[in-house]
Amino acid sequence: MNAGTRNRAKKIAAQLLGGAAAWPLAVSAQQQGMPVIGFLHSGSPEPRTNLVAAFRLGLNEADFFKGRDVLIEYRWARDQPHRRHKLLFE
Repeated sequence: MNAGTRNRAKKIAAQLLGGAAAWPLAVSAQQQGMPVIGFLHSGSPEPRTNLVAAFRLGLNEADFFKGRDVLIEYRWARDQPHRRHKLLFE
């Protein structure tokens, strides 16, 4: 991956972090002692695989690896604004 691609991925990850919501730790994560990162997006996952990849790349570059350091729970409102609020409090 060249520097331009890395910078673009970092920029996308930063944008996603701005839109990602962290919700309380799940009970199972508390038992394991592993923090949970909540990722909430108003759209659908299918057309946004590149954004999720950039989000995870940004975490990896910050030395956070899924399954090793953090758990990631994804929530998608699937372009239904009324679902965002409900998903936020799951």
